[in-house]
Formats: sequence, structure tokens, C-alpha cells
Amino acid sequence: MAFVITVAAWRSNTTSLAINIGFLVIYGAAIPCVFYALRARRAAFLLPYMIVQVVDICFSTGVIILYIFALAGAEFPLPILRLLMEDDDTISSDIRTISSILIALFAIIISFSLWFLWVVYKCFVFFRDQGNFAINNTANVGYRINSNPNSYKRHT
Repeated sequence: MAFVITVAAWRSNTTSLAINIGFLVIYGAAIPCVFYALRARRAAFLLPYMIVQVVDICFSTGVIILYIFALAGAEFPLPILRLLMEDDDTISSDIRTISSILIALFAIIISFSLWFLWVVYKCFVFFRDQGNFAINNTANVGYRINSNPNSYKRHT
């Protein structure tokens, strides 16, 4: 999700450009790992994406906390918010509206990120259990065959 925001918020600011390129490189390495993991059915290749998602969720949660403090009228988050919003002058006098909108936006981003993380984690567990089952035939892979393969008769 941060990948889309990074591309959408591309700026010419030198610091922001370096941060955006960093996000693009990290997500550009993690997303192909997901596709390879799905193709090869290897759980280990899902870990980079899950780690990036957890870091992204933590960052978004921290930003929401800063906006809540700014919404409450605290002065300490204003310099940090100026840096995040790339506002060289003073933050707009309508800080309550901006904070409310951005809290809602980051809450939506966190909810999507949590859902993606949950889906990828479930896939990770399935591939891991499938690999364990292939190695020692004792792990539970999350489903059970209802019929005995030796007594199964094909209906023709």
C-alpha cells in the first residue's frame, strides 16, 4: 500500500526523493518474492513482504498517533508533521481538518495492510505445513481427505 502512496506522492525534494527511491527498491524486491513464493510454493519467500508490511503498519500507526496529538492541540508534533507533509512554511491554520482526513486515510491504509498481511500469513502457514507434510508425512496441512484412497471407487 505504501508503494502506491510513494508513487502517487513523488516530489522533487531531495530528502523525499531518497526516501521514495528507498521505498520503491524495498517494495520492488519484496513484491517479486511474493510472486515467486506463489509460483514455487515456498513459504520462506513470503517473509520479506510480511516484514515490510509490519514495518509499514508500525510507521502508519506512529503517524496516526502524531496526527491525534496535533488534533488535540499539542505543539510537539507540528515540526514532524511539517516534515512529513513537506510544508516549509507553517502548517495550515486548518490543522484539525487536515489531521482528521489524514487519520482516516492512514486508518484505511492500516486496515488494508492488515488484511494483506493476514492473507499472506495464512498462505505462509499453508506452504510451510505443506512442505513439512512432504518431508515427514505427519504434519497437518489444514484439510483432511474424507475417503480412504485405497477404498475409493471411481463412479463411471
